[in-house]
Amino acid sequence: MSTLHNRQLRPLLLISFLSGLGYGLVFPVAALYGERLGLSPGWITAIIALHPGARLLCGRWWGRLADRRGRRPALLAGLALQAIGHLLFAVGGIAGGGINVAIAGLALGRLLTGLGGGETVAVQAAVADHTFPEDRAEGFGLYRAATGLGMLSGPILGGACGLLALSLPGLVAAICCAAGLCYVALAVPESRPAQPDPAGGQETGSQTGALPLPILATLCVSATALTLAESVVPLAIRHVMVPTLAIPWMFHAPMVDPDDAALLLTVGVILLWGLTTAVWDGALSARVVRRFGALPVARAGLLLWAIVFAATPPVYRLGLLPGAAAVALAAIPVSLVGVGLIGWISRQAGAAAQGRVSGAAQSALALGEFLGPLTAGSLYAIDYGLPWRAGAALLLTAAVIQAAWRPREATA
Repeated sequence: MSTLHNRQLRPLLLISFLSGLGYGLVFPVAALYGERLGLSPGWITAIIALHPGARLLCGRWWGRLADRRGRRPALLAGLALQAIGHLLFAVGGIAGGGINVAIAGLALGRLLTGLGGGETVAVQAAVADHTFPEDRAEGFGLYRAATGLGMLSGPILGGACGLLALSLPGLVAAICCAAGLCYVALAVPESRPAQPDPAGGQETGSQTGALPLPILATLCVSATALTLAESVVPLAIRHVMVPTLAIPWMFHAPMVDPDDAALLLTVGVILLWGLTTAVWDGALSARVVRRFGALPVARAGLLLWAIVFAATPPVYRLGLLPGAAAVALAAIPVSLVGVGLIGWISRQAGAAAQGRVSGAAQSALALGEFLGPLTAGSLYAIDYGLPWRAGAALLLTAAVIQAAWRPREATA
């Protein structure tokens, strides 16, 4: 059966869409929210880094839970934590709460949504449960596409809500996650029942979910590079791109606030990124992987990604259309690398370790997603283009490491 017609995947894709929708709702306003609270770029991106920092701490634990207790418990707990985190983000921004309350709500909300990363681990493990090894690249591509479509829709709604109140997107995101939680509780069956611990509590290499160091390093580096740029995009749009758009009737009229203009442009950039990513994840990257192989595609994607990032900073100064083209072009290698690596990783473990393999991969990604925002603000304060150039250097290093590595392919 074609992966596209696999009915067992449809509930997982809906959950992924709702999760991506929640993230997309909050992303356009998080940096601007922090800026209005008087936080520096360094503090803004450090608070953003709390989300992946929490995922880093609990990723492997979620994987073990998903393998030993089943996918549903991890899904339910993860979505519940995400809903609470988004709600705290919203409550912190309510007028009258004070700056300290708002900052605490923003920080704690990011922390709890990161702790809710069990949803991602469980969905990826369940996708592996419902697909044959040769179809997993396509299955994971559909999963990434569903998440991307959520992130594509989220900024539209989040941008509109943010124009009314910066706290409103968090409230809507909490509702989306709560809806996902109810859907899992009522309609999503368990794809892997609870499993007993291995005899004597000892696990073999295939059961532990251990991944080769070059793969872990590549996941970490690619996530660092992506979030170095991603976390400062709203700031770069506000301070670099908006001033280039010398359209008096649009951006210099008294009734148009530059922050609102930046918010609208940020939404547009995210929409373009999400649309390009959804198309490649859902329809094209898996075909390329099937034809040329997962690791060759990932290696080529790393090199192309490094080139695009190195060329991005000067393009942003050229205005909206060139900047938008750079965003769309960058989404292509990101998709190739993501689908290629996840497809290869899922083939390295049997059914008993899919959760732990996914958890190990998520921990490596979370480390990169923590390091990127943690350093992006400081680099941006020196030169707005440094986050992109630093990301390009990291990606080039990962491409060299991958080119020199000769793994032994598994067929599980």
